[in-house]
Amino acid sequence: MASSTGRRRSDPGRNRRCSMQSVAGMDGTAMWEIRVESSFTARHAIRYPGGAIETPHEHTWNVEVRYAGADLDDHGLLVDFVQAQGALESVLRPLDGSDLNTNPVLDGRNPTAEVVAHYVYTALGRGAAEADKCIGVIVEEAPGCRAFFRADPAGGRGPGSASPRR
Repeated sequence: MASSTGRRRSDPGRNRRCSMQSVAGMDGTAMWEIRVESSFTARHAIRYPGGAIETPHEHTWNVEVRYAGADLDDHGLLVDFVQAQGALESVLRPLDGSDLNTNPVLDGRNPTAEVVAHYVYTALGRGAAEADKCIGVIVEEAPGCRAFFRADPAGGRGPGSASPRR
């Protein structure tokens, strides 16, 4: 799909991956964890303390969403991969091909990887059937540069109670 600048915009589903594993909970009980991944392309320029602003640049942002729980449903599923992937792609769609500094879904916040991870986590919590099982979102803006927004283990999901660092 071509953007207004003539660049080819990414397909949020083009690099999707899914995985499942069994992990131990904090109390030693067995837990299941699934992960779904997708990516989008967007520009940004971070505003630093003191007023300095980066030169605008583009990244392919990789996003991983993690779900966890102790029980599988009657079909042997923690969360349906197709539903989780669809929810992630729906949340990423407004970001794809955009300038994150002016994208209304970020509400004027500084477009850091941390802010994008918080947005994805919060947006997934709006109406998603399995939102209570979402334990966190990892956003990689460049190889080796990741931000992880995690659910508050003491207070549940709590997306409204967390505030981005920048």
